[in-house]
Amino acid sequence: AIEAQPGCLIARMSGSGATCFGLFPDRSSAKQAAKALAGRGWWCQAGSLTCGAA
Repeated sequence: AIEAQPGCLIARMSGSGATCFGLFPDRSSAKQAAKALAGRGWWCQAGSLTCGAA
């Protein structure tokens, strides 16, 4: 379902599959995908990746 969302670059499962995630080129695309998937009854959250020291 995630990989079918417009703009999805890659979709993967984490661990045993309890968590799935997709990478999008920008926050707007990620938010649109989260909204579409939440409409199916799944908990979704758009976020961002950061690099470097905390």
